[in-house]
Amino acid sequence: MAGKDFIKGAAIGGTVGIIAGAIAGVLFAPKPGKETREDIKNYLNEIKDKVAKQVSDVSELTREKYAEISHKVVSNYRDLKKISDDQAGEIEQDLDEGYDKVRAALDKEE
Repeated sequence: MAGKDFIKGAAIGGTVGIIAGAIAGVLFAPKPGKETREDIKNYLNEIKDKVAKQVSDVSELTREKYAEISHKVVSNYRDLKKISDDQAGEIEQDLDEGYDKVRAALDKEE
């Protein structure tokens, strides 16, 4: 059973990672400074991992539950001033638009 959970988590993580990778292009474009871009990249990876972890822990993932998880994780980073309001909005929108891909990854693993 643990192996199946690992595979499920890896599939979800990979799918959320693809979505997060698309977000990275938007975030890096207007940002000056290599250090700032590196910080944002690190935060984006953390957000991806946290969303994937929480999604894999949910037994019945609905669009609403996925949006709630994404919003909660992204809001935490915004509240800690690690990302701007604009960046948070873009990340959350892109994650929400990726629900169908995450749902498909879940269905494939079940």
